[in-house]
Amino acid sequence: LLGLDVDPLELPKTEARMRRLGFDPAVFVARRSNFAGLPAALAAEGLAGADCLLADLGVSSMQLDMPDRGFSFKTQGPLDMRMNPNRGQPASAWLRALEPAALAALLVENGDEPHAGILAEALAGRTLEQTSDLARAVRSALAHLRTEEQEQSVRRVFQALRVAVNEELTALDILLRHLPQCLN
Repeated sequence: LLGLDVDPLELPKTEARMRRLGFDPAVFVARRSNFAGLPAALAAEGLAGADCLLADLGVSSMQLDMPDRGFSFKTQGPLDMRMNPNRGQPASAWLRALEPAALAALLVENGDEPHAGILAEALAGRTLEQTSDLARAVRSALAHLRTEEQEQSVRRVFQALRVAVNEELTALDILLRHLPQCLN
């Protein structure tokens, strides 16, 4: 059993849980990588391919429950959202660097956000350092909408940024392209 996880904070916890369940190193190997790294991980273990693949997409509750990771607007924390805090830029830097047109495209592509244009104009280029700052800015930009609609947009904006910051769709695309060669 070969387990891949890009999150350097969660990987050791997962490995420890698997060991407690009786999966010794000869049975279970944990590697820090995203989906795109599957071919390299298989090669490093001397495996020609996998018999089965389970890909867990998205963020985990463990990540959401840690305010300092910046994945959730429900608790105050830095606007980070990186699965691997040692790689790439936090979401706050992405927002500061993006032009409105690029942010609007990102909100549509990664979050199916119907108010992408309005939100992009309100958010692009801004300095928003905390999760609560971003949530408040989204609600403010959509003040003309009902509270339920505002909250849906807050969720979609957080999702869209997380997907972009972690290049999740790129990693998934690479996995899907390599999948035929990775399966026995």
